[in-house]
Amino acid sequence: MAVKNKPTVKVEQFFGVNNRDKDVEFGLKAFSDAQNCDVTRARKIKRRKGFQQVYDASGNLIQAAWFDADGWPYGYIQLADGNLYEIDVSYNTRVLDTGLDPVVHGALVGHRIEDTVYLSNGRKTWVIEERQARSWGLPWAYPPSVEAIAGGELRAGTYGLAVTFHRGNGLLEGGARIPVYVVVADGQGLRLTNIPTHPDALGRYVYVTAPDGEEFFLVERLGADETEYTYRGSGKQLGVSLETLYHGPPPAGQAVTHLGSRMLVASGPYLYDSNVYNYELFNPRRFAQFGSPINVLGAVLDGVYVGTNREIVFLQGSGVTDFRRIPIANYGAYRGTLVETSADRIGTNDLQGEAVLFATSRGFAAGFNGGSFKNLTVDHFELPAANRGTAMLRDEDGQHHYVSVIETT
Repeated sequence: MAVKNKPTVKVEQFFGVNNRDKDVEFGLKAFSDAQNCDVTRARKIKRRKGFQQVYDASGNLIQAAWFDADGWPYGYIQLADGNLYEIDVSYNTRVLDTGLDPVVHGALVGHRIEDTVYLSNGRKTWVIEERQARSWGLPWAYPPSVEAIAGGELRAGTYGLAVTFHRGNGLLEGGARIPVYVVVADGQGLRLTNIPTHPDALGRYVYVTAPDGEEFFLVERLGADETEYTYRGSGKQLGVSLETLYHGPPPAGQAVTHLGSRMLVASGPYLYDSNVYNYELFNPRRFAQFGSPINVLGAVLDGVYVGTNREIVFLQGSGVTDFRRIPIANYGAYRGTLVETSADRIGTNDLQGEAVLFATSRGFAAGFNGGSFKNLTVDHFELPAANRGTAMLRDEDGQHHYVSVIETT
């Protein structure tokens, strides 16, 4: 019996996946679905390489992970079964924190500046420094108990007192949340008791105002453990002023990035920025508010892209107080899918400099300096509705691949 030759068609070039148009409209130039496929620089299809297991979680439930792809040797951090782990390039694990709620599921988000990582899972914050985890910022120090006592050199008037925590160097001082005031007669001093302590603090600073004054000045540097202090001075040699009144640590957030001289943290629908070059001190009254929770936060040279459930905007400027809000798109972005890169890795000939990539409800998009924005796949590929995802950049065969996995609704 003769075997009939079946007709074959050679696909010269492959132009990607198209799930927006009907199959008959794009023919063999694209596919409506493709699995385990890669596309070469010559637009040929090849089978995607397999995978190799390099780390055994030993049955632990990995709830969240954060990865730094810029060559840092300790760039993989995971939250698993109530512990925070560091995993180095040889896949050795190191416990950074314990006692975390193993039921809480949330992405780890962070940003590395040199060898310091600023990290949050939406419930708690950390700074990873010298391969050790500590709190991101120091908590507010509540005021001590204070009374006027005999035997001092103070003039009559009302005095304010405040206490802050510090870590032993001048850059890491916490905030004073609520001052306390006391009326003093001529020739009296001040007695402080119940001075707050904290395990992350190496000491405390005590600040006092002038009589009936508003500005606080340093009068004493205490160690980590003293809970009582007496001040009998005159208050005339006060010089170092309190600069952290009502400031405090960052809120736990679902997105973190760095812009110029500030760290930015998104917590719910609010965007907070740190003080200039003080990444661990935030003013809780300084924020930008959006209409729904912030999902992506991506900084470029002159601003930051913010994507919520409903919109994408570009905030041009250096901080919350001077941001200029530029509307970009009236659709939302998917949490956890943002990666920071450069324009040349995206393949745009007309744009240069810093860039961000992230997934949206209308496809994969890129943001560039100056608020220039491109939805790279809107004409041919749409993503399903999703709650969140994750993403990374991969270099393969001379190409730059944005790889994303999303959790559909």
